[in-house]
Formats: sequence, C-alpha cells, structure tokens
Amino acid sequence: MSEKLLTMETAHARATDPATSSLAAESVNVNRHMGWVLSAARGMDSHSAPFTDEELTTYLHMTGRAVTPSSVRSRRVEAVRYGWIKVIDRDGVSSTGRACRRHRITPAGIEALATAKTEAEWKAERERAS
Repeated sequence: MSEKLLTMETAHARATDPATSSLAAESVNVNRHMGWVLSAARGMDSHSAPFTDEELTTYLHMTGRAVTPSSVRSRRVEAVRYGWIKVIDRDGVSSTGRACRRHRITPAGIEALATAKTEAEWKAERERAS
C-alpha cells in the first residue's frame, strides 16, 4: 500500500542561498515529516496544554521520529498556513527562558490526517483541476 501524504509540497530554499541549500531542500521528505508533525500534535492534544515547537520536537524524538528541529518548525509553519495547527498564545517558555508561541491541532488538522491521499491520488486531483 502506498504511503498516505498530507501535501505534495517540497522543501524550499531561497534563490539567494548557496546551491548546497537547494540540494539539502530536495532531500527533505516534506510529506512524511508533515504527517509526523500532525500525528505528534494530535498525540499531544490529549495532554490538554498547548505545545511549543521544542515540546513538539521532543515528542517526535521520544516516538522514534528522526527529524530536525528546523524541519519540525518548517512543517508546523506550513500546518498553520493550511489551518491544521493554530497559535494559541505566547505563554510558552523556550529552553533559553524566552517567551514563545504555543500551538494546538485544529479540527481541520485532525481531518487532514484522516483523509490523507496517496501520491497517485494527489496527481490525479491536480490533473482534474488543470
């Protein structure tokens, strides 16, 4: 069975970044990482308190997901853009003692997990739309 994907996004590098940044962006499995981030957000939702990016990264590592803090932040930003995760407040505290945002998965994020598509389904949808 094909892996279900939440998006067909690819990682991005700025045009002004060195060529190595573009090569690194191509190696990121955005779809898998987005699934991991949303699944972790869903798992953390049962703890009632909103989560910070650091807490989300720690949770992912505790569940055996090898993903960098940078990728977690990037996928969480994208999930906010899609409406799958929302910012709750700025009452979090980072490991350095600074204020930071706290987040929570939305009903749309839970729905996205439930209705993820295979790569073939995404491609067929794009072809129908064009």
